[in-house]
Amino acid sequence: VSQSRYIGELVCQNNNEYIVIGRDHDYYQLLDKCSMWDFKNKKIRDESWLLEEKGVNACQYLEGMYCSGCKTDTVEGISRVGESTAIKYILGTLGKHTKAYKDIESENGKEIAQRNKKLIQLPFEKLNLQIIENEHFGRVRFVEIMNEYNMFSIVRDDLDDWVKIFKME
Repeated sequence: VSQSRYIGELVCQNNNEYIVIGRDHDYYQLLDKCSMWDFKNKKIRDESWLLEEKGVNACQYLEGMYCSGCKTDTVEGISRVGESTAIKYILGTLGKHTKAYKDIESENGKEIAQRNKKLIQLPFEKLNLQIIENEHFGRVRFVEIMNEYNMFSIVRDDLDDWVKIFKME
């Protein structure tokens, strides 16, 4: 189970109440509903950053992902279509004479994009996650929650960063 599905659900249930901490480009599609803390670069990312950096808003970025796929989640995109090509297509600046444009517009390209929509768009399904107000949220409780929702990679790879950022005991 992908941790993105849980994070996406929480963000969509609680617009603008969360700052997502992560490195995954999947979360860019949520930047119209939240901010994102890039702990590697120690910067806040929001939709204005996305517009400046990539030239698209969160919805447009998501549409581009349908075509380009998502390497981190092993979702195959349309052949010859990476992030920048997909963005050009979404913005209408990809030349209609190019092979990539023809691949996107082909029947196969449309099928891939439709398939990817179900695999990439967050949240995947309603999960009814709830955060209990005033719950003590230390290191142990954090690990329990991550394990409960099968988010083992956060505990395995990023726990020390989370503990430092939130000054957990």
